[in-house]
Amino acid sequence: RLAQEHYSTIEVLVNNAGLGYLDFLDRIPTERIQASIHTNHLGPTLFYQSLIPLFRKQQSGTVIDILSQVALEVFDQNAVYGSTKAAHRYLSLSMERELPYLTIYRFYPGIVATPLWNKDESELKETLRNLPSIDPDDIGKLAAKILIHPLSSDQRDIMIQPLTEESPLP
Repeated sequence: RLAQEHYSTIEVLVNNAGLGYLDFLDRIPTERIQASIHTNHLGPTLFYQSLIPLFRKQQSGTVIDILSQVALEVFDQNAVYGSTKAAHRYLSLSMERELPYLTIYRFYPGIVATPLWNKDESELKETLRNLPSIDPDDIGKLAAKILIHPLSSDQRDIMIQPLTEESPLP
């Protein structure tokens, strides 16, 4: 509702919510589970809900849903974070059907070098710290390029991996 009061049109929505606690489910405090659900699933849901009237009125708009590779594949000690990102993915796919006039991109980045990992207390922290990560600015730059040069409808699910010296280039 707030968006409708302040803006007459919305051209782009970037749904980039991310809060994660990586650990075995029985080790994660209930408050952290609730915070993850609230941020990673409820947040994007409420953004969509609040903007649907504007999108419907203008019959256009672009949404970039920043998901995670855990929305597509199960990883160890990721039950909470992964399930919230999978829920966000399902929401995105549903909105694509309900609002066919929107252009919706889904980004599936691997490990992104954000402060999220500094707060991680799980046994995975050291393992993750030693893996190649993606600079969050690079995701923003990719989003900007796609907004300037839109992709075809069959290229809207985008897997993002860091390049390493061992990575084969096409």
